[in-house]
Order: sequence, then structure tokens, then C-alpha cells
Amino acid sequence: MILEANLYAASRLGVSRAALVRQPFSRFIFREDQDSFYLHRRRLSEIGSAETWDLRMVRQDGTPFWAHLDAAPAWEADGPRVLRVTMGDISARKLAEDQEQRLEIELQHAQNMESLGAQTGGIAHDMNNVLGAILGMASANLDT
Repeated sequence: MILEANLYAASRLGVSRAALVRQPFSRFIFREDQDSFYLHRRRLSEIGSAETWDLRMVRQDGTPFWAHLDAAPAWEADGPRVLRVTMGDISARKLAEDQEQRLEIELQHAQNMESLGAQTGGIAHDMNNVLGAILGMASANLDT
């Protein structure tokens, strides 16, 4: 359950601060990333040390975004253990990483095509030499 929220979290999630309180945090986590969240949360409970990870979250309107979470266990004054979570929107960084990965794949493809072209040119050159010899022999045989 979300016990407190700041304006940054509220604006990222597209909900007022008051509407965030008493909502399950997992409600805002992208469905496919729920397992990752629960894995890190369990590790936080078992080990008791801070965890940092990236996952996709979902705004109130359904728009997904990438978030970087820093979470650490803490104790409230009256005793219950809570998690303090800070969240940062890293969508721009993830988009740049995806574009870089696509460019690397395109570069590898271009390099493969260049290599294939060089091999094809070499084969064509060798074939030309063989055909030249055959034509030369055939021409010599015709002249005699």
C-alpha cells in the first residue's frame, strides 16, 4: 500500500497525491513486470538491504513509461516495517538505448552485406579468370 506520495510520483502516475494513498503500488506496475517487482520486494524483505531496478509502470490513463526504482526497508515510529521507494522516469534513456541497439543491429547487417558483396566479387573474378582461360583455349582450338 502506498502510505505517502510526493508531487513527482503523483504527476508521473497521473493521479493526485491524495488518490495515491492507500492504493497498492503494484496497481501502477506494467503487467509483464509484476514478477520482477515481487522478486525485488521479496529480496528486500528477506535480506533487508536496498534494491535498485528498472521496470515499466503504467499511468492512470494506461500510458506506460519506464521507471527506475530505489527501494529500502524502513521502520515507522510506531513499529511497522515499510519500504521507502523513490521513482525516476527513465523513458528517454530507455528509448535511446533501444535506438542504439537497433542501430548496432543495422550496422552488423550492413557489415555482413559488405562482406557478402566482397566474397561475391571475388568469386566473380575467379570465374572470369576460368572463363577467360576456357575461351582462350577454345579460340586457339578454332584457329588450328
